[in-house]
Amino acid sequence: MGPRPGMRPARRGMRRPVRPPLPPHPDLAAAREDVASAHQLMAAGEYGAACDLFSRVAALAAGHQHFRRAGQLYAQAAQAAIKDGNLALATSHADRAIATLIQGGNFPHAVRVVKRIQSELRAHGHEAEAKSLRAKLEARLDELGLALSDVEASATPPAPQRELPAECHACLGPVRSDEVEWIDDSSATCAYCGSTLQAI
Repeated sequence: MGPRPGMRPARRGMRRPVRPPLPPHPDLAAAREDVASAHQLMAAGEYGAACDLFSRVAALAAGHQHFRRAGQLYAQAAQAAIKDGNLALATSHADRAIATLIQGGNFPHAVRVVKRIQSELRAHGHEAEAKSLRAKLEARLDELGLALSDVEASATPPAPQRELPAECHACLGPVRSDEVEWIDDSSATCAYCGSTLQAI
C-alpha cells in the first residue's frame, strides 16, 4: 500500500523530531510558593500550620511522581509535627517519607532523611520512636533484598568542591549539600522545590 495523497514517503534513517520538554505543571509551580510559606511558618513557630502545608505539597509532588521531592517534604512535615508535639502525626509523615523515597529508588537519601528525623525525635526526648524509625527503614530495605549497612555506606556523598547558599532563594528551604542533587561542580537543585542553586 503506497503513501496517501499529499503525504511524503518516510525516509529511512530519519529520526523523529525531538519534542521540547513539557513546561512545569502549574500546580507544582504554585506549590513552590506554598513551600516558601511553610518554611516561613516554621521560622515563626507555627509548626502545625507548617506541617499541614508541607504534607499537602508532598502529596502533590508524589502524585506527579517527584518521589525524591515528596519524601523530602514529608520529612519536613514530620519534623514540624515533632516540634508541634504531635508524635502520632510525625510518625505517619515519617513513614510516608520512607515509603515515597523507596518507591522512587532513592535509598541513600532515605537513610539521610531518616537520620535527620531521628535527630529531631531525640532532641525532643523520643528515643524509642527514633529507634523504631530506623527499624522500619531496615525492614523496608530488607523486603527489597538490601542491607541497611550497605545503603548507609553509600549515603555519604563526596564533599562538594563549592559551597552552596544556606537557603534556597525560591522556597526558603534550608540547603544541605548532602541532600541536594548536584548538576555539576557549581550548581545543584533544591531538595524541596527543584530550583537551581548556584554555588557561592
